[in-house]
Amino acid sequence: MSPKIFLFTVFVALLSVSEAKKCYNCTSYDPHCDDNYARYLIDCPQLTAGLIKAQQAIGCRKIDQWVDGEHTMFRECAYTGKDYKDRQHKGSLGITRITNQCSNRDGCNPATMKTFGFLSVLTVILGLIRW
Repeated sequence: MSPKIFLFTVFVALLSVSEAKKCYNCTSYDPHCDDNYARYLIDCPQLTAGLIKAQQAIGCRKIDQWVDGEHTMFRECAYTGKDYKDRQHKGSLGITRITNQCSNRDGCNPATMKTFGFLSVLTVILGLIRW
């Protein structure tokens, strides 16, 4: 295989890896989910059941919920909806839910994967120019 074809193949592979949707997936039932959640960053799986089967994740979601004053928090992949910040829902029986959803970066925080992907792409392009 010629070096140019090899570098192009690496370029395509790195580009697709860098664009994978990653989200934190945990709940406050795990004591580390609230303050040490970096270990819960996952590749969002494609849905395998339900009405939107085969759907890829479109973003990440964080839900804070209070039921009768007791707080529960969920971090998960989002498969529907649009980006929003601090969307509040109040229900009966003392239920309050605040939801945040984003799609512009992995884990709804500064995306190291996208930066790595950009630097990798730049390195491959410079390598192709040298050949």
